[in-house]
Amino acid sequence: ACSPREPLVSHASPTDDLAAATDAWHAERVAALTAPDGWLSLVTLAWLEPGANRVGRDPAAAVTHAGLPADHVGTLHVDGDGGIRFEPASGVLVTGVLDDGMLRTDADGPPTVVQVGRCRFEVIVRGGRPAVRMRDPEADSRVRFAGIERFPVDPAWSIEAAFEPAAGGEAVAVDSVIGVVDQTAVAGRARFEQGGRAVDLVLHPGGAEDRYFLVFGDATNGRETSGGGRFLLVERSGPGTVRLDFNRAYNPPCSFTDFATCPLPVPGNRLPFAVTAGERRYLRP
Repeated sequence: ACSPREPLVSHASPTDDLAAATDAWHAERVAALTAPDGWLSLVTLAWLEPGANRVGRDPAAAVTHAGLPADHVGTLHVDGDGGIRFEPASGVLVTGVLDDGMLRTDADGPPTVVQVGRCRFEVIVRGGRPAVRMRDPEADSRVRFAGIERFPVDPAWSIEAAFEPAAGGEAVAVDSVIGVVDQTAVAGRARFEQGGRAVDLVLHPGGAEDRYFLVFGDATNGRETSGGGRFLLVERSGPGTVRLDFNRAYNPPCSFTDFATCPLPVPGNRLPFAVTAGERRYLRP
């Protein structure tokens, strides 16, 4: 055994360290994905119309799912000014709704989450239209999840890039898998060279200071990776720089479910070369 005066020397290589850190990140990623309220639990995406929208197990309801506890669990009222109110049906236990029944959508921050039986739902807004997104922990996509394959971890794909902050209020039109285009804030741009090619990527706000969100495509899409591109969280690495660790590139929720509204890469974020790092294409069971 080593004496207290002898330093413990690690023989791990930088690649080993990166691989261990990436494995730990991916374990957390899978845990969040497979959580009872994770993306794999999505079961419904229903667009709401002005007026009354019935919610329940009844297939004729505007918002329907077989896992709900009754044929009619309540009604969503969409007001002319865009306000949305949920009126529970008599005898149905509902939690998460305020006394006035008004629901906050994700256009105003974290949306109100309504719990009915084992299911929960929230109202999102895409292209100015409200829709209900419902989750069920017994969703087939969650129960049958088979894991995600990845490319081998490669330090060459952990890239430090120059970062140029965007001007205040800058936004860009972002298309989505459901054909809805939204104006999305731009946080800045990451610039680097790869294989002699200049890369200039648009970054969006990432939900925290010095963290950004990237939606990118590359030459592997549709064959080795998700056809709609992949996501990546990008962090500031120093004054005027960001690190893009493509070993942590991950599949968008629409790779796993038909009920997501994933954004697509803006044209400049579609790379002409193959990014052989991060998660591979998910093949649904």
